[in-house]
Amino acid sequence: MDFRKTSDRLQKNEHHGEHVIRLAQQLADGNHPGVLATVGQEGNPHLRWMGTLSFQEFPHLYALTSPLSRKVGHIRVHPQVSWMFATDTSSMVINLSGKASILTDQGAINRIWRLIENKSNAYFLSLNMNADGVAVIDTVVEDIECIVPHYDLRYTHASK
Repeated sequence: MDFRKTSDRLQKNEHHGEHVIRLAQQLADGNHPGVLATVGQEGNPHLRWMGTLSFQEFPHLYALTSPLSRKVGHIRVHPQVSWMFATDTSSMVINLSGKASILTDQGAINRIWRLIENKSNAYFLSLNMNADGVAVIDTVVEDIECIVPHYDLRYTHASK
């Protein structure tokens, strides 16, 4: 992906929102780890790398995690979350924010399990990888911010 051309298109394209959404989907494809920010019970932010993702069903961003993880408890108390993704060279950064929930319906979990192509970063899974014992974080993305630091370019898209 040529990010110089991408930044030019962001500046000139009248359909900025659609372009930024496509960029976000490319970076949150499960092949680029993202950083998830939650708020803990004590009110402090908590950040962690996440790698098992699918953003194919915009505005929903899905992530697999252990149902016993602290982030699951954080989301149940404080559902507002933020995600950050960057290109390999950090020449472009995408920030996503919205409300997250923990899916408990096994049918939905199985469907999302099939959507997520790269499960190799799901370190919490045993060698027998299946959807049993997996929690799904479903973030409904409300805002997307695209930043290209080298060109001092920032574009914000609200999906509401």
